[in-house]
Amino acid sequence: MVVILPKGSYMNWLTAQPEQSAAFMKQYPADRLTVDM
Repeated sequence: MVVILPKGSYMNWLTAQPEQSAAFMKQYPADRLTVDM
């Protein structure tokens, strides 16, 4: 599963306990997605 993290939450994701991981599993807002080619 791919998880897109907001800026500043990478370390929180890496150090989260398994029961805290679900808090990161949110749908990413479509208007914030971009494509770079």
